[in-house]
Amino acid sequence: MTTFVLSAASGLQKGIARFSSLNAVLLLILGVFAFIAGPTIFSLALGVESFGVFIDNFFTKSLFTGTAGEDQWPQWWSIFYWAVWFSWAPVAALFLGKISCGYTVREFLRVNLLYPALFASVWILIFSGTALYYQAHTGSIFTPSSMTAGWKTFFMSCSSSYPFQGYGYQYCCSLRISLM
Repeated sequence: MTTFVLSAASGLQKGIARFSSLNAVLLLILGVFAFIAGPTIFSLALGVESFGVFIDNFFTKSLFTGTAGEDQWPQWWSIFYWAVWFSWAPVAALFLGKISCGYTVREFLRVNLLYPALFASVWILIFSGTALYYQAHTGSIFTPSSMTAGWKTFFMSCSSSYPFQGYGYQYCCSLRISLM
């Protein structure tokens, strides 16, 4: 709450831009650290395998209609999905149109579609691979007590599996969490 008030009070160029840049740098540092200090080979292998499963099942899952089994879920889901998109699309189009003024179509597609998808894929690859590795090998990350105590406690129990956790890593993470 304090960071919100400080950033809003100091203006758009100073406060919000600085906190946004600081947040991006901290997240990149966290991602690089988790990739290097975590189970890198396992995460990369899991990412390749998951991408293969995605490609293998893409058309099967995309074209599933549920007709043979008289399953109504695909029809209900697509109606809900399209309703959400119809309500959200005008706002998203106005926002993306406003921020993309002056860019070519190629730059727009690269910045608004390709880079965020790649970043999200790498981020999920790093942290899901790490969580799955530590859960499979230690069995101590996803305990009921860590999941019901709140996301901060859960995050700290996940970060305790990393090396250097006694040398200020948890302090930095708790500082990062308290800034949110």
